[in-house]
Amino acid sequence: MPIKIPYEENHRIVNDILQKKCNKHNLYFPDEDPWLPCTEEYYHKNKSNSQDGLNTWCKRCNITKTSNNRLDNIDKRKEYDKINHIKNQDKRNNTGRKWRKENPERQSYLCRQYFINASPEQFKKYRDDRKHKNHKISNSEWENCKKYFSHRCAYCGLAIEEHYITRKGITKLGDFHKEHVDHFGKGNLQNCVPSCRSCNSSKWEYNMEEWYKQKDFFSLNRLNKIYQWINKDYIKYVSNKRDILLP
Repeated sequence: MPIKIPYEENHRIVNDILQKKCNKHNLYFPDEDPWLPCTEEYYHKNKSNSQDGLNTWCKRCNITKTSNNRLDNIDKRKEYDKINHIKNQDKRNNTGRKWRKENPERQSYLCRQYFINASPEQFKKYRDDRKHKNHKISNSEWENCKKYFSHRCAYCGLAIEEHYITRKGITKLGDFHKEHVDHFGKGNLQNCVPSCRSCNSSKWEYNMEEWYKQKDFFSLNRLNKIYQWINKDYIKYVSNKRDILLP
């Protein structure tokens, strides 16, 4: 348990301004005065500190410590950031949709600016990145794929009769997405599962299992069914048997 510093040792009044001594300032900034105004401009809040409700470290020291810790544990931090990014993907998507809906003129302006400023190389890269996203499967294969998953999203289990989508302010029932299990894989039946719009958007280019296990709706049974489909059962429904990828 950290030793509690008496109030009078790290607080003082100078020119009628209450100051607080940062107890790590001499470590990170030895040539600077550790006494700073005792306000939220210089210190983060800390409800557990009954003396003044502020951290014992100033904001600059806190940021410096965090940056140093990140550099010292870069691989661990990257993995943490990746997991955290996946966990909060839905929240970011919903926030973005809400902002675009509330600011249509600003959104249109930003889109126009992007197309005005984008280089030909950027457009080419975007087109190349999207080429593999088109599934080359027949209508009967797609229907059988949805039937295999009981006409539900392979990930969250949402029934297709509850799959509402909104376009141009109009909400209506819509078909599932032909989701690439492997984002960078081929557009054949083996790499295709039915996905609701939300899961399709959230999964993006993430590894399927890593992404899925971070979700609140994760189901081991559904995960096993996905693997059963892409590893074996899809073969029963391939229209052209030459499209089957042998191990």
